[in-house]
Amino acid sequence: MTKKEYFNSFKDPKWQKKRLEILERDEFTCRLCKSKDDQLHAHHTVYYEELYPWEYYNYQIITLCDKCHKDEHNGLYENLSIFSSDMRGNGFLSRELVYISENLHFYADKKSFKDEIMFFVTKYDFCIEAIHKAIKECNGKI
Repeated sequence: MTKKEYFNSFKDPKWQKKRLEILERDEFTCRLCKSKDDQLHAHHTVYYEELYPWEYYNYQIITLCDKCHKDEHNGLYENLSIFSSDMRGNGFLSRELVYISENLHFYADKKSFKDEIMFFVTKYDFCIEAIHKAIKECNGKI
């Protein structure tokens, strides 16, 4: 699918229905900053060339306000990639990284995804080994 076809697909009633479903699920609230007053977007957390916007699983789409949506598209991917590489270098598996990212809250006033993780780790005095051990204690139920 071309980029033009992809963007035109947002006009499709199937996407409008899916978008409303996501906004309702998230109670018309930005999942990052909790804003209810700004323009809201249904943001895809992953992108696949072969899928139309409405073909994603609901868990792959979240509600973001306009500011958080712009922040998400302006550099977070680079920081996420760096963080992911760092964590993989310390023995973490992909599903463990997904578990961590889904269970930490990231706020728009932080500098970046990596800064938020470092803030979390420092504040609660966790080390890589402790986090890894805690995840393993979940008996793979991630």
